[in-house]
Amino acid sequence: MGVSMRMCTPQPNYVIVEEIHSKSGLPAVGNTIGPGLWQVVRRVMQVCDEQDVFYEGNRVAGGVPSSWQYLKELVLPGQQITQRPNGKRNMILAYAGFSNIVQPLPKLGDLLPDSWTRQYDTGTPRFSPFVYGSDPIPQVRLYGNPRAQFVMPGGKPPATAVGIYRGASNQLELPPVAQREKLIKDLVRSASHN
Repeated sequence: MGVSMRMCTPQPNYVIVEEIHSKSGLPAVGNTIGPGLWQVVRRVMQVCDEQDVFYEGNRVAGGVPSSWQYLKELVLPGQQITQRPNGKRNMILAYAGFSNIVQPLPKLGDLLPDSWTRQYDTGTPRFSPFVYGSDPIPQVRLYGNPRAQFVMPGGKPPATAVGIYRGASNQLELPPVAQREKLIKDLVRSASHN
Protein backbone atom coordinates (compact mmCIF):
# COMPACT_ATOMS: atom_id res chain seq x y z
CA MET A 1 0.00 0.00 0.00
CA GLY A 2 1.52 3.34 -1.05
CA VAL A 3 1.43 6.58 0.85
CA SER A 4 -0.63 9.31 -0.76
CA MET A 5 0.58 12.83 -0.19
CA ARG A 6 -1.43 15.93 -0.91
CA MET A 7 -0.67 19.58 -1.47
CA CYS A 8 -2.88 21.86 0.57
CA THR A 9 -3.56 25.53 1.21
CA PRO A 10 -3.48 26.32 4.95
CA GLN A 11 -6.52 28.00 6.52
CA PRO A 12 -6.49 30.13 9.70
CA ASN A 13 -8.26 27.43 11.77
CA TYR A 14 -6.39 25.29 14.28
CA VAL A 15 -6.97 22.43 16.68
CA ILE A 16 -4.81 22.67 19.82
CA VAL A 17 -4.14 19.66 22.05
CA GLU A 18 -2.18 20.13 25.27
CA GLU A 19 -1.23 17.40 27.73
CA ILE A 20 0.20 17.81 31.24
CA HIS A 21 2.88 15.32 32.28
CA SER A 22 4.28 15.38 35.81
CA LYS A 23 8.05 15.11 36.08
CA SER A 24 9.87 13.66 39.04
CA GLY A 25 13.40 13.83 40.31
CA LEU A 26 13.43 17.18 42.11
CA PRO A 27 14.55 17.04 45.75
CA ALA A 28 11.88 17.21 48.46
CA VAL A 29 11.91 17.42 52.25
CA GLY A 30 11.10 13.92 53.48
CA ASN A 31 9.40 13.12 50.13
CA THR A 32 6.60 15.55 50.99
CA ILE A 33 7.23 19.25 50.41
CA GLY A 34 9.37 20.22 47.49
CA PRO A 35 9.49 21.88 44.10
CA GLY A 36 7.09 20.84 41.37
CA LEU A 37 7.86 20.26 37.70
CA TRP A 38 5.39 19.65 34.89
CA GLN A 39 5.86 19.33 31.18
CA VAL A 40 3.13 20.69 28.93
CA VAL A 41 3.20 18.89 25.58
CA ARG A 42 1.52 20.92 22.83
CA ARG A 43 0.37 19.94 19.36
CA VAL A 44 -1.19 22.36 16.90
CA MET A 45 -2.95 21.00 13.81
CA GLN A 46 -3.92 23.37 11.01
CA VAL A 47 -6.91 22.95 8.73
CA CYS A 48 -6.05 23.07 5.04
CA ASP A 49 -7.85 22.88 1.71
CA GLU A 50 -6.51 20.01 -0.38
CA GLN A 51 -5.19 20.70 -3.86
CA ASP A 52 -4.90 18.31 -6.80
CA VAL A 53 -1.64 18.72 -8.70
CA PHE A 54 -1.50 18.62 -12.48
CA TYR A 55 1.48 18.28 -14.81
CA GLU A 56 0.86 19.50 -18.37
CA GLY A 57 -2.88 19.29 -17.70
CA ASN A 58 -2.85 15.70 -16.39
CA ARG A 59 -3.53 14.93 -12.74
CA VAL A 60 -0.40 13.71 -10.95
CA ALA A 61 -0.86 10.32 -9.32
CA GLY A 62 -0.11 10.45 -5.60
CA GLY A 63 -0.53 14.24 -5.51
CA VAL A 64 3.19 15.15 -5.68
CA PRO A 65 5.16 15.77 -8.91
CA SER A 66 8.26 13.66 -9.52
CA SER A 67 11.78 15.08 -9.32
CA TRP A 68 11.95 14.96 -13.12
CA GLN A 69 8.73 17.00 -13.43
CA TYR A 70 10.06 19.57 -10.94
CA LEU A 71 13.33 19.77 -12.87
CA LYS A 72 11.52 20.32 -16.17
CA GLU A 73 9.41 23.06 -14.54
CA LEU A 74 12.59 24.71 -13.28
CA VAL A 75 14.43 24.52 -16.61
CA LEU A 76 11.45 25.28 -18.85
CA PRO A 77 9.17 27.49 -16.73
CA GLY A 78 5.70 27.83 -18.14
CA GLN A 79 3.07 26.61 -15.70
CA GLN A 80 3.63 22.93 -16.46
CA ILE A 81 2.86 22.19 -12.80
CA THR A 82 -0.44 23.65 -11.60
CA GLN A 83 -2.69 23.14 -8.60
CA ARG A 84 -6.46 23.26 -8.26
CA PRO A 85 -8.65 22.92 -5.15
CA ASN A 86 -10.47 19.59 -5.02
CA GLY A 87 -13.11 20.65 -2.45
CA LYS A 88 -11.75 18.48 0.38
CA ARG A 89 -10.35 19.60 3.72
CA ASN A 90 -7.85 17.93 5.97
CA MET A 91 -5.55 18.71 8.89
CA ILE A 92 -1.78 18.89 8.96
CA LEU A 93 0.55 18.97 11.94
CA ALA A 94 1.88 22.52 12.15
CA TYR A 95 3.70 22.27 15.49
CA ALA A 96 4.59 19.76 18.20
CA GLY A 97 6.65 20.83 21.19
CA PHE A 98 6.70 21.27 24.92
CA SER A 99 7.47 23.66 27.74
CA ASN A 100 8.48 22.97 31.32
CA ILE A 101 6.58 24.52 34.22
CA VAL A 102 8.51 24.85 37.48
CA GLN A 103 7.04 25.76 40.88
CA PRO A 104 9.95 26.18 43.33
CA LEU A 105 7.86 25.48 46.45
CA PRO A 106 4.17 24.87 47.18
CA LYS A 107 2.03 27.71 48.53
CA LEU A 108 1.89 27.53 52.33
CA GLY A 109 -0.38 30.39 53.24
CA ASP A 110 1.61 33.64 53.46
CA LEU A 111 4.69 32.03 54.99
CA LEU A 112 6.84 32.15 51.83
CA PRO A 113 7.47 35.01 49.40
CA ASP A 114 5.38 34.90 46.21
CA SER A 115 8.52 34.51 44.07
CA TRP A 116 9.23 31.16 45.81
CA THR A 117 5.75 29.74 45.14
CA ARG A 118 4.93 31.20 41.70
CA GLN A 119 4.94 28.91 38.65
CA TYR A 120 7.57 29.67 36.02
CA ASP A 121 7.28 28.60 32.39
CA THR A 122 10.76 27.83 31.09
CA GLY A 123 9.46 27.89 27.53
CA THR A 124 10.30 25.59 24.68
CA PRO A 125 13.98 24.95 24.12
CA ARG A 126 15.19 26.91 21.10
CA PHE A 127 17.00 24.00 19.50
CA SER A 128 15.57 20.60 20.31
CA PRO A 129 15.18 17.42 18.29
CA PHE A 130 11.84 16.95 20.08
CA VAL A 131 10.19 20.04 18.56
CA TYR A 132 8.50 19.96 15.14
CA GLY A 133 7.71 23.13 13.21
CA SER A 134 7.10 26.62 14.47
CA ASP A 135 4.08 27.39 16.66
CA PRO A 136 1.70 29.43 14.44
CA ILE A 137 -0.35 30.67 17.43
CA PRO A 138 2.01 30.89 20.44
CA GLN A 139 -0.23 33.46 22.15
CA VAL A 140 -3.14 30.99 22.38
CA ARG A 141 -2.57 28.68 25.36
CA LEU A 142 -4.77 26.13 27.07
CA TYR A 143 -2.55 25.50 30.12
CA GLY A 144 -3.17 28.40 32.48
CA ASN A 145 -6.51 29.25 30.86
CA PRO A 146 -9.14 28.89 33.63
CA ARG A 147 -11.80 27.92 31.06
CA ALA A 148 -9.79 25.00 29.61
CA GLN A 149 -10.91 21.55 30.83
CA PHE A 150 -8.00 19.17 31.33
CA VAL A 151 -9.48 15.70 31.70
CA MET A 152 -8.15 12.17 32.18
CA PRO A 153 -10.67 9.74 30.65
CA GLY A 154 -10.88 6.69 32.87
CA GLY A 155 -8.57 8.40 35.36
CA LYS A 156 -5.53 7.64 33.23
CA PRO A 157 -2.90 10.34 32.67
CA PRO A 158 -2.01 12.55 30.97
CA ALA A 159 -4.55 15.28 31.65
CA THR A 160 -5.54 16.59 28.23
CA ALA A 161 -7.35 19.70 26.95
CA VAL A 162 -8.52 20.45 23.41
CA GLY A 163 -9.27 23.84 21.88
CA ILE A 164 -10.35 25.10 18.48
CA TYR A 165 -8.92 28.44 17.41
CA ARG A 166 -10.53 30.37 14.56
CA GLY A 167 -7.91 32.82 13.35
CA ALA A 168 -10.20 34.95 11.19
CA SER A 169 -12.32 35.92 14.20
CA ASN A 170 -9.55 35.53 16.81
CA GLN A 171 -11.86 33.21 18.76
CA LEU A 172 -10.86 30.26 20.98
CA GLU A 173 -13.51 27.59 21.54
CA LEU A 174 -13.07 25.18 24.43
CA PRO A 175 -15.66 22.50 23.72
CA PRO A 176 -16.92 20.14 26.42
CA VAL A 177 -15.39 16.66 26.25
CA ALA A 178 -18.55 15.11 24.79
CA GLN A 179 -18.60 17.57 21.84
CA ARG A 180 -14.88 17.68 20.90
CA GLU A 181 -14.86 14.98 18.24
CA LYS A 182 -17.99 16.30 16.49
CA LEU A 183 -16.75 19.91 16.43
CA ILE A 184 -13.37 18.91 15.00
CA LYS A 185 -15.02 16.83 12.27
CA ASP A 186 -17.35 19.75 11.47
CA LEU A 187 -14.36 22.11 11.29
CA VAL A 188 -12.63 19.90 8.73
CA ARG A 189 -15.82 19.29 6.73
CA SER A 190 -16.76 22.97 6.72
CA ALA A 191 -16.89 24.43 3.24
CA SER A 192 -16.56 28.01 4.46
CA HIS A 193 -13.14 29.62 4.16
CA ASN A 194 -12.75 31.61 7.38
